[in-house]
Amino acid sequence: MATSKDISIDQGSEYIEHILIQDAEGTAIDLVADSYTARMKVKSDYNTAAGLVFDMTTANGMLELHRGGVTGRLSIVLSEADSSAITVKGRIKDCVYDLELVDSGSVPTRLYEGAFTIVANVTE
Repeated sequence: MATSKDISIDQGSEYIEHILIQDAEGTAIDLVADSYTARMKVKSDYNTAAGLVFDMTTANGMLELHRGGVTGRLSIVLSEADSSAITVKGRIKDCVYDLELVDSGSVPTRLYEGAFTIVANVTE
């Protein structure tokens, strides 16, 4: 079962968050081997394909798996340009997301899910 975690970012600012990925016993997952990838979608709501805000993956660099030992660490990385490109009507944009770790057999494990809030930038 995925852990519920809400994320809030500021439009026009860089956002980096490090997440520890552990197994059921609380031990960091070994990401040293290139057998894992990660993916995260941020959407306007759960039920729409047209509401995609971010399609974040290890392939596009918006998610990074740290492979320098058994760290179990994943980073979410949004550049200033990425967060500036979001259209926010009003003060905030409320979205939803989920984050999955995918093994070498293409089997996904949903790690986190929750609200993803983008707070509008006044000064550009």
